[in-house]
Amino acid sequence: MAWRLSVRMRLLAVFGMAALFAVIASAMGLLAFGSVERAQKSFLESRLPTVELAQALAHRAQAVAAAAPQMVIASTQAERDSAGAQISTQIANLDRLLVALRPRVSDRSFLEQLEAQKADLTEALKALDHWVGRRIGLHRKLDERLSEARDRLNEARDLLANRLAKSSPAEGQPVRLAMALVSIERAATLLEALPLAAAGRLVRLESAFGAELTMAARDSEGDGSWEGASEVRGALAAAEALARGPDSLFATRDGLEEAERRCEALLVAYSQFANRLVYSADTLAAETAAVMNADGRSLTATLGFISLILLAIAALAVGGALVMALFADRTISGRLATLRQSMAAHVAGLDAPLPDLGRDEIGEMAQALKIFVATIADREGALKASQDYLRAVLDAVPEGILTIEDTGEVIGASRSAESLFGPGPSLIGKELSLLISDAQGNRLSLEGAERAGAPQAVIAHRADGHSFPGEITVAGILRDDRQIHVLSLRDISERQRIEAERQRFIALLAAAQEATADGLMVIDLDGAIITCNQKYYDTVGISPDAFASRSRGERLALLAGLMAEPQYFIDRIEEMEADPDLTAYDMLHLADGRLIERYSSPFKVGGILAGRLWSVRDITEREKARAELTEAKEAAERALSDLKDAQRNLVEAEKMAALGQLVAGIAHEINTPVGITVTAASFIADEAKAMRTLIDGGTLRRSRFAGFLEALRESSTLLLSNANRAAELIQSFKQVAVDQTSDERRTFDLAHYVAEVLISLGPSLRKLPHKVTVDIPPGVILDSYPGALAQILANVVLNALSHAFLPQRAGLITLTAHETGEGVVELRITDNGRGMSPEVRDQVFEPFFTTTRGAGGSGLGLHIAYNLANRTLGGRIGVDSAPGQGTTFIVTIPRVAPPAPQALRSSGTIILDQ
Repeated sequence: MAWRLSVRMRLLAVFGMAALFAVIASAMGLLAFGSVERAQKSFLESRLPTVELAQALAHRAQAVAAAAPQMVIASTQAERDSAGAQISTQIANLDRLLVALRPRVSDRSFLEQLEAQKADLTEALKALDHWVGRRIGLHRKLDERLSEARDRLNEARDLLANRLAKSSPAEGQPVRLAMALVSIERAATLLEALPLAAAGRLVRLESAFGAELTMAARDSEGDGSWEGASEVRGALAAAEALARGPDSLFATRDGLEEAERRCEALLVAYSQFANRLVYSADTLAAETAAVMNADGRSLTATLGFISLILLAIAALAVGGALVMALFADRTISGRLATLRQSMAAHVAGLDAPLPDLGRDEIGEMAQALKIFVATIADREGALKASQDYLRAVLDAVPEGILTIEDTGEVIGASRSAESLFGPGPSLIGKELSLLISDAQGNRLSLEGAERAGAPQAVIAHRADGHSFPGEITVAGILRDDRQIHVLSLRDISERQRIEAERQRFIALLAAAQEATADGLMVIDLDGAIITCNQKYYDTVGISPDAFASRSRGERLALLAGLMAEPQYFIDRIEEMEADPDLTAYDMLHLADGRLIERYSSPFKVGGILAGRLWSVRDITEREKARAELTEAKEAAERALSDLKDAQRNLVEAEKMAALGQLVAGIAHEINTPVGITVTAASFIADEAKAMRTLIDGGTLRRSRFAGFLEALRESSTLLLSNANRAAELIQSFKQVAVDQTSDERRTFDLAHYVAEVLISLGPSLRKLPHKVTVDIPPGVILDSYPGALAQILANVVLNALSHAFLPQRAGLITLTAHETGEGVVELRITDNGRGMSPEVRDQVFEPFFTTTRGAGGSGLGLHIAYNLANRTLGGRIGVDSAPGQGTTFIVTIPRVAPPAPQALRSSGTIILDQ
């Protein structure tokens, strides 16, 4: 056998040369990068950690400096401990960083400098912690002593206030006791100023405090005989002992001032030590970084030299590769290209000759290609004959057969398929979605239909635009590495029409039977069931399976067993059987308590009796609802009666509440003038007793007697004016009270009476910041029912106080009145409050309507006012309001009221409108 250079050997030679150049380049690169790696290792393991440690040391030192103010501003021991723990943790971190730096820094003196600065920082921290602790202790001690001193001063103040309340001018004590109280108040004010006082004011503050206590002790002694004088002196002495002395309030305040100065000074020193440590650490980081930069420049030069060596090796490799490529092209690629061109010509159907390419692997491939081309030509002839036979079979099948690409394009169609879709262009090349969709009109999924394995309903679309229902089956095959789907389509229009007719007939029959609300059963003359709907079984309460399969006697016994009166049921059945033409209606009571309405009549076919129709209906709920409706009607009538009684009771309670408020007003208003009268009378009696003593002792002087007469004149004037004021108030309250508790009709002046009513409302008005003004001219005389008018005024004004104004906002209520002519007076009650919404305004006079149900509102005040204005006074009341624009109640009444209804004349009771 002649020797030959195979393709394999040629390729091995090419790749071997390329590998040789690659090995040489890799070896050179490894040698070069070894030196670079050693330099980089030195850089990463020595220089860079030193810089990072120095920077971390500077950062920790800054953190230590930043944490110190937290300790200085600590006000409690817990805050001091927390800040101290945080700083200790930071200093411990400094220690660890210094330990890590020792083996990396060659300058020992620099290391000793860093450690000395850290030691100075630690000593400053200890001193700062000591003085912060002392400051906190002194502050706590100052607070305790201040609290004790306040308690002693409050004790003395309370004793003096009780004595002052019990003393009389005759004893000569009130003025001195009041002066003592003033001194104690001044001392308490000085005491409260102590914690915030400047250091230079402490001496003056201590001196003023002692002076005030001395004056308070002197003024509180008097004759020293009153009960509690010794307790006052003791309390003042205790307060002075707490405030003055070596361990007193002021000494503690001096110590606290000193501690705060020391803390501030130590904080400054501490910050300086920390900043020095930060500066040293930054210096170390900068010097180390400079060394790193120099090393980096040296490393860059080394890398440049290595790059030149690698570039030369790469040039050699490229040249060798070009030589090898030319060799491979001439011996391998060119021959393969010739073979590829011949194969492409045969694939395109050209009868091109195959070249002779030698005796190596490529020549063997060319010889094999010749044999393969001849085999393909033989098989193509056999395939064409098979395709012609299959086409004839598919055209003979009545169902339409479509062959479809996986993309949905039709690539084959039988004659039956073309016929189903009607005359028009060929189906081949069309998209399947234009021809067939699923039953819902959506795009058909061939894969889903194939997986179903059963016929699927579809809609087919003809070329003329019409559609018809179809049924398809789909099978998949693989041809030329492509997924092909074979679809069989049949027209089911006629079958669906027949099925629809059948279903319509069945639905009509079932609907006629099931649509009724009654249970229906039809039996023939022999008692056999012709039809029975489900409602019949549900109403009677039996199972269809347990009923329909039984004989007539068994069904009768089963139904009778469900009845509360079985014998009655059987007797009625026998009565109907005895008279087949009988139409019957009755009600059956079942054993489970239900009530059934039953109807039975014969049915005929062509005029001949064919059986009987039974109809049943459950009327249990209907009868139950009828009984419940009757009971509910009776309950509603009882509730209405109870509601009327409750309304009357609530109105009476509202009346009594108004009277109670009037009594409270009387007590409050009369208390002041009566108290002043009693005080003046007591003073006159004491002065007369003292004058008697002076006369009996023969020590009466002219000046003392003149003073007695002047005091007697002033006291008698004060007594007389307050007694007259009390008499006027009593008379006013008496008139208003009589009016509100009776229905007496009388003549009164409107302006004067409104003023009297407002006086009775004084306690309620003085509790709030709101103001009431009256602008009613005098001389408007009414012949009416003042009690009803007073009730209207009180209810409307109190309603405004409760609802009109926002909390903590002063409001204004204005009462005006004028005659409108023809004997009619219009009274307006206006506030400048929040106003009402249209919904509230429309219901404001409704009984029991209130917007403050949970806050005690009853909802009857304005309803009572409405009834009094319309019924008792013969007028009317209205309201004008809008949100944010205030509210005006307009009361229009005649000057001469009509006679009150009889129902309104009994004990002042107000009858509500229904």
